[in-house]
Amino acid sequence: LVLGNIVVVQVENQGDSFAAGIDIETGHNRWRLPRNREASWASPTPLVEATSQRPLALLQSPSGLTAVDPVTGTPAWQLDATCEGIPSPVVADGVVYVPAGGITALKPPRKPGQSKPEVLWQQNRLQPGPASPVVYQGNIYIVSSSGVLSCGDATSGSLKWRLRLKGRCWATPVAVDNRLYTINSDGLAQVVQLGRKGRVIGTSDFGEIIQGSPAVVDNAMFVRSDRHLWKIAVDRPKKE
Repeated sequence: LVLGNIVVVQVENQGDSFAAGIDIETGHNRWRLPRNREASWASPTPLVEATSQRPLALLQSPSGLTAVDPVTGTPAWQLDATCEGIPSPVVADGVVYVPAGGITALKPPRKPGQSKPEVLWQQNRLQPGPASPVVYQGNIYIVSSSGVLSCGDATSGSLKWRLRLKGRCWATPVAVDNRLYTINSDGLAQVVQLGRKGRVIGTSDFGEIIQGSPAVVDNAMFVRSDRHLWKIAVDRPKKE
């Protein structure tokens, strides 16, 4: 995660585990924090502090969530909870959605000296698998380990609908133009039309193993398989 002139890295396993802030110009460590020796694949997540507008880095591990200053590595606040080891937290409209006990929605501390966030809601019916949650247009979308897509209200956590997808998803879906693009680990892409109910409106098979999350930029989607990097885009005619 790049915040300003710092690269925040998180290395957590059963051996030497740490988080560090690396200077982007020199490659030198600005700071290094020891972390619990337990496997975790969650990525650092950016959060802008509401009062000071300073950026923070959220570090999630199976034993909890910690917000740190990316410049100094100083912890700002933390949540002691049992979190998932693979999906990462997501931030939307000042709320942090943590894969813990299903999904736990947090309001970060607003006053100096506060060390605990406010828990807004917790919903164990929104249980993520390896894919991270997606928050889009007031809803939160979760893909379970068994391939079930769940839609919940991002404000209350209440479950709205569920849809069975094909296969197991490691890649986090992306939401674009009221559609959710999911790709399972066998390489089958499924396009879900969002609304009062979700429905699959299209499929496309890459025929290769895909575990990395797709990226969307400049009206194109980039997908990495175990063999290729794919670009999917509309072939627009050139202007005369």
